[in-house]
Amino acid sequence: MGELVGRKIPVDIRRRLRQEAFFGCAKCGSPILQYHHIVEFAEEQNHDPDHMIALCPTCHQGLGKMRRERCYSLKKNPFNRINGKIRGELGANMETSSFLVGSCTYLDTPVIFSYYDRPIIQYLIDEGQALLDIYIPKEDMWPDILVEKNDLMVNSGGKWDVDFRTNFLRVQKDYGSTYFQIDLRKEVAEIEGKFSILGEQFEFNPTSTNIGGATIKGGTIVRCGAGIAVGDGKHKLYWPNYAMAHPRAVFIRMR
Repeated sequence: MGELVGRKIPVDIRRRLRQEAFFGCAKCGSPILQYHHIVEFAEEQNHDPDHMIALCPTCHQGLGKMRRERCYSLKKNPFNRINGKIRGELGANMETSSFLVGSCTYLDTPVIFSYYDRPIIQYLIDEGQALLDIYIPKEDMWPDILVEKNDLMVNSGGKWDVDFRTNFLRVQKDYGSTYFQIDLRKEVAEIEGKFSILGEQFEFNPTSTNIGGATIKGGTIVRCGAGIAVGDGKHKLYWPNYAMAHPRAVFIRMR
């Protein structure tokens, strides 16, 4: 007799299903995912990813009643493959008192990190709820990860995994490393990241902050306008936008 297979889907199978669906529901693109057996588990007790599909809870409920051919069609042409972006909302049902970023604690410091006077990581606490604004640029300075008052957009291209759950986001470009992570599941919210802006490397990990060859470990920053500011004090960065005649990032001298 063959070995009995439990209902718990292995981590590598779940990741593979996320990857092939470009990290969103194959039908609508939502990043909150469940994993559907196109061939019902009761019929064939296995977790064969060729016969499974990543779906959000709402679409999962509906597709369970549809013909298998419809599921296989969605599996081959998932929503985010066409759209190229993952969209969702970071919930924050826990009351947030502070942020832990790169082993440093930030209290009443709305701008955690800025680059040439342009906030990269900032937050507002409104009645205990953390509202985040984050801009992690691609090489061309258009957003790769964009959060506006907890509304989230992640470009699906070039990602090894995007794990999105209630109050939690982890984006990985490569196996074993974290490109960006947000955890709002505790009173002290946590952010990690390792990214570059115009060739400059920035790393915020659980033990240190690493910027331009300098390492900061621990400490608490209280009631500052900005926690960590990188720039020359003379120029301000403006992100590219389609209102520009020639959209590109520019540095403009401050008066």
